[in-house]
Amino acid sequence: MNRVSCAAMGNWYQYGNPTMYPAALDNNVIAVGATTDSDLRSYYSQTGNHIDVTAPGGINPYPNNDMHDIWSTWRSNSYQYLAGTSMATPQISGISSLLKGYNSGLYNDDIANIIRLSCALFLWNGPYSGNHIWVSERTSLHSRLSIDQ
Repeated sequence: MNRVSCAAMGNWYQYGNPTMYPAALDNNVIAVGATTDSDLRSYYSQTGNHIDVTAPGGINPYPNNDMHDIWSTWRSNSYQYLAGTSMATPQISGISSLLKGYNSGLYNDDIANIIRLSCALFLWNGPYSGNHIWVSERTSLHSRLSIDQ
């Protein structure tokens, strides 16, 4: 099956940072964490050796209409600002689809590798890093398309 699978890392960092599946599956899944609008790890975004990339996911994972979060669909045909790794993951899924449309000859592992290799590296040691240096790679569509050429 030639499909790219993307999964949210989870929003339980402050509850012991448990390993969540399917994001923690081996090489078959792109694990996605969340960043704020300031390119900092969102305090709730889980971490681990299996994380592949991060994407903007907002600040507060509970609906509170914070304009720093992601404008998303909501109940009763409405929209609301939301946050979470589930807000970050569709961005990676969308980039995967764009890459496949850009070059239909790419296989799923090609797309996953392009995504993993074309991110901007960040070193975080801030208030939400748990006193550890946390390395992440934020998405960059422009660099992805440049690698694929």
